[in-house]
Amino acid sequence: MKTIVAVVSILAIIMGSLYDNNYLVRPNEIIWYDTVTITWDNFGGLVLPFYRPALETELRESEKVRFMAQTVTDIVCKEEDGKYKVTSVFYAGKSFYFGDFDESKQFSETLRHEQYHFHITELQARYMRRDIRKQENVNPTELLSKYKNRLDSLSKSYDRFTRHGLDRNNQRYFERKVDSLLFMNRQFSLTVVK
Repeated sequence: MKTIVAVVSILAIIMGSLYDNNYLVRPNEIIWYDTVTITWDNFGGLVLPFYRPALETELRESEKVRFMAQTVTDIVCKEEDGKYKVTSVFYAGKSFYFGDFDESKQFSETLRHEQYHFHITELQARYMRRDIRKQENVNPTELLSKYKNRLDSLSKSYDRFTRHGLDRNNQRYFERKVDSLLFMNRQFSLTVVK
């Protein structure tokens, strides 16, 4: 009996990790550069069985939304030779979309909305790079935690404010705001600092 439980547990862990990240997607990680634009081909993650976030149900009923997307981005900080490399990463193997698709305006607008999640990640990475440059004794773990929390909070605010890109006026406002902040912080665009 213990053997069966152990085997089932191991299989559950393996299946869970496969759903968490589709390792067959290449490239699995895309590093942010100002010339990088994500496409729907970059969304290779697997939709979890029974995945139906409350938001998706709410939007489908109220807005007649025909598809949804989930973008997974992160800030990564690595120390190399006494310097810190801070990058913004889009995880293709974890990002996914589902629903009824066509080449409609809503389809392209959703992709644009998801691209700005990636830009927001880069903006927070730039703020982190700025702080690393300013500080004498850098605690990268503390800074990374701070900016990941800010990224999470800002991403949620962005989704609420733009209603996941459905409010085009607010979407454009947010895009202009993020674009201008990226431009104002362009001196922190190099990924290696100190």
